[in-house]
Amino acid sequence: MQNELQTSGFDRTFFFALDPVQVGQQFSRVRIITTTLLFASLTSLASAADMGRSVVQVLLYSQTPVWDAPWRSNPVAGSSGSGFVIDGERVMTSREALAMQKMPKSIVIIGAGAIGVEFAYFLNAFGCEVTLVEMLERIVPVEDGEVSAALARAFKKLKISVHIGTKVEDIEVGKDSVAMNLVKGDKSERKEAESLLLAIGVEAYTEGLLSAKVKPKTDSDYVVVDDQYQTSVDGIYAAGDLIGPPWLAHVATFEAVQAVNGIFGQGTPERVKVFPSCTYCLPQVASIGLTEEKAKENGIAYKVGKFPFSASGARCRTTSVPMEQRVWPSDFESW
Repeated sequence: MQNELQTSGFDRTFFFALDPVQVGQQFSRVRIITTTLLFASLTSLASAADMGRSVVQVLLYSQTPVWDAPWRSNPVAGSSGSGFVIDGERVMTSREALAMQKMPKSIVIIGAGAIGVEFAYFLNAFGCEVTLVEMLERIVPVEDGEVSAALARAFKKLKISVHIGTKVEDIEVGKDSVAMNLVKGDKSERKEAESLLLAIGVEAYTEGLLSAKVKPKTDSDYVVVDDQYQTSVDGIYAAGDLIGPPWLAHVATFEAVQAVNGIFGQGTPERVKVFPSCTYCLPQVASIGLTEEKAKENGIAYKVGKFPFSASGARCRTTSVPMEQRVWPSDFESW
């Protein structure tokens, strides 16, 4: 890591750090903002306010899994509380799932976006009986419809039980299992599993990041920033999941670098407009730009090109989604 941080003024100096302990030992005036990708500020906001000093502070990639959904308010049977507890064994989010000590024999995963699909594939590969539930009409709903359908077929072959257009109601957490109703239209199925994984996305997590006296503007709990990544509070910048979707690490990294370069006059910051996304399962899903549905929705005249992976060699013939699909403007030559 760089060790050129000046104790008097900013002097166009910043650094990345991977070890907060090391940072604390070397720079006593540094306050770590996040432990996912570590940026530092020269002093705390509270101290700066007291001393009347200007401060540059970058808040980066702060998130927590979402579970504050409608079913949270459903009372747990036999419980005096108003919701169930995330205990990391019976009920978990992606955070607890990454640290699970014992693989459940069966699990219901609520949410079939990238997080839910990745855990579904991973746990299934190790022999767990997986039920994947999605409220929308297809899994990985942000991807192309054809890709979603192909992935659903692949999951069916893997014996992952997929329920689309389905809501989860009346969750009851017991000592050894979790039971719930899977509701689709006017039909309801009672489902019981050893564990429940809530994978409906992430939300901004700002607790403890700022002094209670400092309140940057937010929109739907996300910190609002301008084209320079500056918040509504002068001298405070934000980047990554803290400012909203797409909740991707590589996007957060790009935004943070842009923000810091702008702070220290090293170019004009850019906002992310087009970014690659990927879902780590088998078959693998990767995309960039508009899907065919989005192109149609935006009134863009387009063409679709498809290429079979089998044409690239024998090794590609084993894939369960033997196709690459591209969507481009119909006047591509002059675009």
